[in-house]
Amino acid sequence: MKKILLITSLFLGPFNEAFADMKTAMAAYEKGDIATALKEFTTLAVKGDPTAQNNLGVLYSNGELVKKNLKKAAKWYRLAAEQGLAIAQVNMGHFYETGQGFEKDLNTALVWYQLAAEQGYDLAQFHMGRLQAEENNGNSDKQKAYFWLSLTVKATNDESIRQDALDLRKKVAKKMTKKEIVEAEFIVETWRAQH
Repeated sequence: MKKILLITSLFLGPFNEAFADMKTAMAAYEKGDIATALKEFTTLAVKGDPTAQNNLGVLYSNGELVKKNLKKAAKWYRLAAEQGLAIAQVNMGHFYETGQGFEKDLNTALVWYQLAAEQGYDLAQFHMGRLQAEENNGNSDKQKAYFWLSLTVKATNDESIRQDALDLRKKVAKKMTKKEIVEAEFIVETWRAQH
């Protein structure tokens, strides 16, 4: 995959420049060269690079390289998320779920999580299942929770997420009929066959 990306980037002019700038930004970040990393990330983010926008969101969210500023973090996450970057969509979901950078809104959090989950992003799928498994938030749906948690179990390479999804799915299944479980499993297999 890396070879294809490097070869492709040689022929794409502006993409090649952006790729080089991102590489410079990441190298500077890893070395602790705050000024260069921030400059490169900002330059790319202003040009519309969703990865750089998300990275700036992370920096502002964590107060890393810059003063912590949740409003600025939310701005950069939103710009990246609106371009379809799954990790930024998860970050938006988290901000809405926890009330960071925005007023707390579980329905809007679910919208952002679902956008990323439908791209196959395992962490988003887990959050969809987790929120729909909670009975006290007004979004409870056992079958949807079972569906998303099952997708997480099958998709993730992260053993911690897999175990959490298995444990939660087991709790959800105890509240479901056999028919509901069979229907949910059918929906999982149908979804997986289409994606």
